[in-house]
Amino acid sequence: MEDRKVKSELNPNTTPIGEDDYYFIRKDLYEFIGVYYNPDSTAGGQFVILHLPFDLIIEASESTAGVKDFFEYLDENAKIGLVDVGTVAFEECLREFEHPKSHSNFLCIGRNYETMNTLVSISERNK
Repeated sequence: MEDRKVKSELNPNTTPIGEDDYYFIRKDLYEFIGVYYNPDSTAGGQFVILHLPFDLIIEASESTAGVKDFFEYLDENAKIGLVDVGTVAFEECLREFEHPKSHSNFLCIGRNYETMNTLVSISERNK
C-alpha cells in the first residue's frame, strides 16, 4: 500500500492564512468554511477547516450572548477537518488558499463582532 503522507514541497508560510480565521461562503452547500493554520499541532502544522452550516450559525446566534460565546459555540458544534503538513491534501489546501482575499468565496477575517454579524446576516437571508 502506498504511503499517502507524501512530503509537501510547499512552505506553509507562503499563505497569509495564519492563526486568524478566514471565512468563505459556500452558498451551494448552505454553509461557511472557516480556515486557519495551526503551527503547533503534533503533526508539525495543519490547516483547521470548520464547516459551519447556515442553520448552525443561526442556532449559535440564538443560543449565545456575545462574540466570544458565539465562536465557542461554533467550535464545539462545527464539523472540523484537519489537514496535516506534509500531506498531498495539505499541498492542495495551501494552493487553494495561497491568496485567500482573491478567492471567489472569500468573506471576512477574524473572530470579531463584524464577522459574527456578517455570518448571522447572510445565514438568515439564505436559510
